[in-house]
Amino acid sequence: QNLEVFAFSAPEGRALALWRGGRAQDRCVPVPAAVRLPFACRAATAYDPVDGVKQELAVGATGSGGTEIKGLLIGDAPLIVRLSVRE
Repeated sequence: QNLEVFAFSAPEGRALALWRGGRAQDRCVPVPAAVRLPFACRAATAYDPVDGVKQELAVGATGSGGTEIKGLLIGDAPLIVRLSVRE
């Protein structure tokens, strides 16, 4: 299963759209994923544009000064993750 990622700018920092590639299904079971970023974040929020649910995410630091976000559930519809970048 391929993870598709699209990075873009958001008003308060950066954002990612993540989804499973391939053909969409009516009953898609989300799969857990972890995302590692090469920059530090102070906060991350996930938005599900299909049902409007918003959730604060736990972010952790990597040993190289980056950020890791664990426990994301990725389905075949995009999940938007807004990142508040440390300056």
